[in-house]
Amino acid sequence: MKNTLRYNPPSEWNKDNNYNYQYFGLIRLCEHLVSYFVERKNITMLEIGSYKGESTSIFASTGLFSKITCLEPFEGNEEALDLLDDDWIRVKKEFWTNTRHWNNINLVQKFSYDAIDQFPNKHFDFIYIDANHKYEDIKSDINMYLPKCKKIIGGHDYGNQHPGVMKAVNEIFTFPDVIFDDGSWIKVIS
Repeated sequence: MKNTLRYNPPSEWNKDNNYNYQYFGLIRLCEHLVSYFVERKNITMLEIGSYKGESTSIFASTGLFSKITCLEPFEGNEEALDLLDDDWIRVKKEFWTNTRHWNNINLVQKFSYDAIDQFPNKHFDFIYIDANHKYEDIKSDINMYLPKCKKIIGGHDYGNQHPGVMKAVNEIFTFPDVIFDDGSWIKVIS
């Protein structure tokens, strides 16, 4: 069976646990989001970096979001392609397979810096960043999209394996409000 980033990660990623923390960490983040959004209607989300749509399908399955916009160009350098022996054609096909159950998912096939002008300020209730993990890129994504966010901004891979993510998040926010098992993090901005 082929490994994936969320549903079936490489076994060495779970070596200290006997469960899939890539999955459960995101589930716990979603449970946490309920307390902020359960009383509200028409909650919008932006996911920067959707890859195969595994996290997208988890977010969509919560029923919290009336619309989920995904920024994923399906091109460029991506370390997961080598790690999982994938190519962009297969990744895009898997995205559509994993998100096929929901009609509230909108794919924008662009890099984040090419799509920024499409969205007005305070457009999204929740933004989740999981694209390039290099310091300069994550810092740029946060700075570009923070004005587009109404309530909560967050992302993935906050931890020692991705020091660029930690450095950028800490420089901008001092520290996230919550960090989950999978390295997901959130910061409430209003």
